[in-house]
Amino acid sequence: MSYNQVTPIALGQRSKRKIVPKAEPKDDKKIEVQANKGKNVLKKPPVANTNSVVNPAVSVFPQPNKVRPSRIAQKGPTKQNNTNGSNRTNKKLKSNEGKVRHPNNNRTNSSGGLSETERRRKRAERFSKANNTISKNELEHEDNFSDLNSIGTKSHIFNKDQRIVGRCQKLEKSYLRLTSEPNPEMIRPPEVLEKALEMLMEKYKNKEVNYTYLCDQFKSIRQDLRVQMIEDSFTMTVYQEHARIALENDDLGEFNQCQSRLMVLYDNTTIKRTHREEFTVYLILYYVLMQDYSAIDALKLELIRERGRSIKNAGIALAFEIAETRLVGNYHKFMKLCASLKGLGQKLIKAFMDQEILKTLVTICRSYNQVNLVFLTKELEFETADETIQYLKRKNLGNYIVTKNLNMPNEFKYLDTKACRIEVIQAYAKLKKVDIKGQK
Repeated sequence: MSYNQVTPIALGQRSKRKIVPKAEPKDDKKIEVQANKGKNVLKKPPVANTNSVVNPAVSVFPQPNKVRPSRIAQKGPTKQNNTNGSNRTNKKLKSNEGKVRHPNNNRTNSSGGLSETERRRKRAERFSKANNTISKNELEHEDNFSDLNSIGTKSHIFNKDQRIVGRCQKLEKSYLRLTSEPNPEMIRPPEVLEKALEMLMEKYKNKEVNYTYLCDQFKSIRQDLRVQMIEDSFTMTVYQEHARIALENDDLGEFNQCQSRLMVLYDNTTIKRTHREEFTVYLILYYVLMQDYSAIDALKLELIRERGRSIKNAGIALAFEIAETRLVGNYHKFMKLCASLKGLGQKLIKAFMDQEILKTLVTICRSYNQVNLVFLTKELEFETADETIQYLKRKNLGNYIVTKNLNMPNEFKYLDTKACRIEVIQAYAKLKKVDIKGQK
């Protein structure tokens, strides 16, 4: 077989090669010892073979010892080089002379003064005392004024223990927010306030005045009662009448203020509770409006613990059922329950009914492609189909009402819920946030 001839290898058979062991690298130290044997002059080692492996990291020549300059000052006098690094070291050593380092790394003066940590601690204590004093004064300011009037606006500090007796004899007096200590000459006593309430209710029944005048006069009476710290059955009557008139005029802000004060008066055992079931219904419906279901649960638990007739009252049970159906989203039952509610509770239902109707339409539009107006009228508890059409037109959905079999006996109208789905969702999104004067 010639030199260039290649022996063929069968498929799947490995080629048999002779493994030649690699040459061991020669030790540089041995080379250096052999080169210096019997001689005082160091010679270069012979050039390594190309086949041998030499570690480039190992130097053949001896390296001088690199001594790192110490930062610790020597005790004896030493000569310093005129370099920049040595000058900086000397300055640091001189500046640190006479200073002692504490074991806890707290620096102290050589004169034996307070440590830096101690000074910082005392400084923090001074500021903490000042902050506590300010917050306490602010708290007293709020506490003292909380009993001044029902609006709850901050004013001046006055003495709670010193009762004020009014001497004003005017029946009509405008409401002014107090900015100074109450003047007895400007405050009406209880007997004058009773006459003022009778006059207001007479004018209200005869429709001689508007709601703005009534609200101003009622707030003035409430303020005089609060300043004199009068809490009796007459006070309860004033807040109840103002709350009812506020509901009739859709003033939920004033209603909420009267309602909150009434709950405090009902907790007073020295006062006879009147019309508590009525205003408990209003309170539940107000919580439904604000979607405060945790407060509804707390109120229900409180009524159960009292074991009185309130929890068995038909109006209170209906209000709790309305809250439950709205929470779970049962719009069919919710609409029927709201339609069965009577009295001033309808005013509170009206405040969030528009939002619930749109929420119901969103559910219907996502479930059906078209809905008959007769079916929609029953579900939304409208009286007639024309009322349903008018509502849809107010929401800019009139173009989606389609009439089939026009001028024929089997004529009917339906809402194209598939086409108006986006419009309904956008209209509902605008009404999600409840915006009431004096509320959230």
